[in-house]
Amino acid sequence: VEVMLANGKRLRAKQVVCTIPFSALRGISIDANLPEALRSTIERLPYTKASFAFLHASTSFWKGDGLPETIWTDDPLIGRVFALDGDPPLLKVWLNGPRAEALDRMEPATAGKEMIRRIERIRPSAQGKLEYLDIFSWQKQPFAGGIYHHIGTGLGASLAATVQHRGRRLHFAGEHMARLASGMEGALESGERAALMVLEKL
Repeated sequence: VEVMLANGKRLRAKQVVCTIPFSALRGISIDANLPEALRSTIERLPYTKASFAFLHASTSFWKGDGLPETIWTDDPLIGRVFALDGDPPLLKVWLNGPRAEALDRMEPATAGKEMIRRIERIRPSAQGKLEYLDIFSWQKQPFAGGIYHHIGTGLGASLAATVQHRGRRLHFAGEHMARLASGMEGALESGERAALMVLEKL
């Protein structure tokens, strides 16, 4: 197998395990005889959009106000808010789908300021204790294109065939190739399966 990098450097190996998310793999040319179901899944598998905002907290105010630490709202700009105890303590605002896309279109500091205003309104103990730090968008990352896959309409059969694929020299792994688990557990599951396929061929 030969892999050409963006800088023109070429790598050669007897076997390759590719863990690139399909959302990013779409932009990479693969000169190999892949089954149609696999090619179709690579081209069409949707990935969930997710954007995170991180807010610094001067104190862990959520521990003493009598409310649950995690906030679940229908507010389009704050969605879910998770308390991250640490040094310093942080809040993580998690938005999915169209809400994440809307956040991505905003100027980050302005979005952070507005999030703080809304959190202070629904949780008065936060008043004057939050500061905007950063926003991270999974869909803006060229090597991700989203946080994790989900099964789109009409893709169940091709995805089921894809995760059964056994390559000759090119093998696929990642959370999108799991049969049993999801997320990091799914990535480990499929990675172990791909490693065993490689070992069988050595």
